[in-house]
Amino acid sequence: MSDSPQKISRQELYEKIWATPIVKLGKELGYSYLEMVQLCEKLNIPRPDGGYWYRRQHGEAEERATLPAPHPNAPLEIELGPRLKDNPESVAEPVDINRKNATEDIARNQPNSSTTPPEAVKTSESPIVKPIKKREAVEKPVVPKINPEVVESTANEPTVIQFTRRELYDAVWSKTCQKLAADLGISDVGLAKTCKRMGIPRPSLGYWARVAVGEKVPKTPLPDSQAGQDKIVTFDVAANRKRREEWRSTNSDVDSLAVDLALPPEEMELHPVAQRHLRALEKHKPGEDGCVNVNARDLFRCNVTPAIVNRLCRALHAILMELEARGCKLKSGSDQFSSLQIAKGTDVLSISCSESREQIEHEPTQEERRKPSWTWQLKETRLTGRLSFEVSAPGLRGRRTWTESDSKPLEEVLGIVVEKVEAAFKGFEDQRQWAIEAAKRREEEAKRAAEEWDRKQKEEADRERKRRHEAKLAEIAETRRDNLFDAAHAWMESGLLHAYVDECERRWREKGELSSEQSAWIAWAREEAMKLNPPGYPDPAADGRFDPSTVPADGPYPKIKPLKERKAPEPVPPEVRTVYVERPYQYPYWIKNRGR
Repeated sequence: MSDSPQKISRQELYEKIWATPIVKLGKELGYSYLEMVQLCEKLNIPRPDGGYWYRRQHGEAEERATLPAPHPNAPLEIELGPRLKDNPESVAEPVDINRKNATEDIARNQPNSSTTPPEAVKTSESPIVKPIKKREAVEKPVVPKINPEVVESTANEPTVIQFTRRELYDAVWSKTCQKLAADLGISDVGLAKTCKRMGIPRPSLGYWARVAVGEKVPKTPLPDSQAGQDKIVTFDVAANRKRREEWRSTNSDVDSLAVDLALPPEEMELHPVAQRHLRALEKHKPGEDGCVNVNARDLFRCNVTPAIVNRLCRALHAILMELEARGCKLKSGSDQFSSLQIAKGTDVLSISCSESREQIEHEPTQEERRKPSWTWQLKETRLTGRLSFEVSAPGLRGRRTWTESDSKPLEEVLGIVVEKVEAAFKGFEDQRQWAIEAAKRREEEAKRAAEEWDRKQKEEADRERKRRHEAKLAEIAETRRDNLFDAAHAWMESGLLHAYVDECERRWREKGELSSEQSAWIAWAREEAMKLNPPGYPDPAADGRFDPSTVPADGPYPKIKPLKERKAPEPVPPEVRTVYVERPYQYPYWIKNRGR
């Protein structure tokens, strides 16, 4: 910026407030964070709520609050801040936009912070607020952690690599599994599974370290291949790397998203819940291990020494202020055995705080040296004075515990815990959405299965109807054919009977006149012969050929009546054969021993 005073209008400041985090914007304009908050209140400019930058980074819709009318007699523009005027080169690097600074809530708790004009706020008069500790390259976009071995394929590198079993064995023993897996676009675990599936031995732990110092370590020979192992394995390097990049983009570590949370000043009033923890921890006496242990429905599980109680409560204040800014609420436990819970919607989880322990080993004392070495107790556990936080909830996945260390200060740990809580709630929502989608998929699959079952049942019913129809038509045709044969046989038998009766009458008449008994018998015999002919047969319209194509599938069918009742043949029982088994020959011991 130029050395001459510049002014920014109220509308421009509103646009910048919703386009740049307030911490970064304050450094660009030469104001502290608290002065920027006071300016927004004085000019009646709304600011983004907690979690706005997190949602914006994850691609959710941005919802700006509309700019209201200014306060009466309020200025409509501001000048550059005193810091930028005094030292334009002292502009610090910007801060990550993933979260809203926790000191915004600290400023709200400062008395008369809204009544002090920004012109009267000087660096020496501003409340003492511990600045946020930024990690390296915070201003850069947050990207997933990438294995340095995984590099993008170049134009000269093949996109598809094929190995025989022997070639893959040689490749595994030519470089480390991590490097070979990176060249193939897969993980070392995936490469290990491939080697196990193909029966390929891999170098043991420490093999490459021994080779690096010049030691000649023998290779494990390649055993003979088993069934299905002697085949060519193909690695699509480009597809594997693309898939892993997509997986890393959707499974980024919360450590890479977190921004450090600053502890509140010593003299600042703490969050009511943090204050309640402070009173409970100061009231209870330490146990045998020197730690104060509290657990109640309205408290988190805490187990620390009295020396770090104040520091723990300040850390809880920073966590709770940030979580409430992101829309989380506090909820008492459901029973006396549960602890305070953090709720968001219908999801709940809890945080437990403890003091980390470390195991140290000391030299044996003179008294211990007098005893056998296997009785020596050289290791002991001691408290480190460092805080450890654990996020616990049913169904929670991934890492749950973080402890401050020399490489990871408490401010960084608090930011990670907040991001873990946010990620856990998002994960619960994703799990519910996945369950809903899975239920829909199961419902659709069940519906498709039911439709497929109905279709098959309908096809089976149609086939059964067609089979019955064809069987009925075949039965009609066969019955008419049998009736024709039966009528012909009956006519032949009737003709033979009539011929026989005529012959009997002729013989009787040669001897004289017929007696009454003979006449009666002849009449009876002729009547019986006439009965053999079926009455009304044949009827050309009902007993002849018919066209099956004119008969509907479900009838009505042509009427048929068999001239002769036919009985179904009785089933013949299977033949039972008796098998005689000769008994094995037994040696006649009685003959051998009969003389004894």
